[in-house]
Amino acid sequence: MIDPKENIITQDGRAYTPDRFHSMAILFTLSLAFLLLYSCKDPIVIDDNIIKIPAKNDTLNMNGIKPLKFGNVWKYLYKKYDSKGTLLTSGIVVDSVRKDTIIDKSRWFITSMRDTVWQSNFPDGLRMSKIGSVPVIEWLEAKYPGLPGFTWQVESSQRNINIIDTLISVTAGSFMCYYYGDITNTPKGWEYSNIYYSAKVGLIKRETYVDETADVKYLSYSLELIDFTIK
Repeated sequence: MIDPKENIITQDGRAYTPDRFHSMAILFTLSLAFLLLYSCKDPIVIDDNIIKIPAKNDTLNMNGIKPLKFGNVWKYLYKKYDSKGTLLTSGIVVDSVRKDTIIDKSRWFITSMRDTVWQSNFPDGLRMSKIGSVPVIEWLEAKYPGLPGFTWQVESSQRNINIIDTLISVTAGSFMCYYYGDITNTPKGWEYSNIYYSAKVGLIKRETYVDETADVKYLSYSLELIDFTIK
């Protein structure tokens, strides 16, 4: 009879006690049960059961002045002009939601057109942040909801709400928009921008005028929505 307190010597010379054999048998049984259970499941079903981390502004991001959600894509026609009104360059610019992160329980997104700036919808509107900067730089990009006359600072420019219900027609269709006015003092002179956002659609149109002589103001570039996909 084998004394249960004695060691059992295996062929490789290692010693195991019966208690250790018992523990290994239990571990082997549990592992086998786990493999049998999940080998019979459809991987898609398992993936669908993953609990996604909710954020406190998810609803705002889906219904904000710029709806931020994976699968949303905006296509714009971009044009740039010189001071004489000659078209210098033009092309299609695509903006799509690329990735997200959660900071202080709020979700932020990176899009392809501004891939160095995080974007997120909050109760006061669309906010942007250069999170990698020290200190963190954050600003209100588009006040929503808001009233005409509201004015605030956007990086190096001053922005205000001109109208909250202006109808703008572009290639992608006609949209009821918030019309924002923007003034920036640059080394070359003043820049004036007309910016149009439509709730639950995003940026519809932007026109930037340059005033280099304080007398002659010309259209420097424009951005116009030509197609979009909102999930």
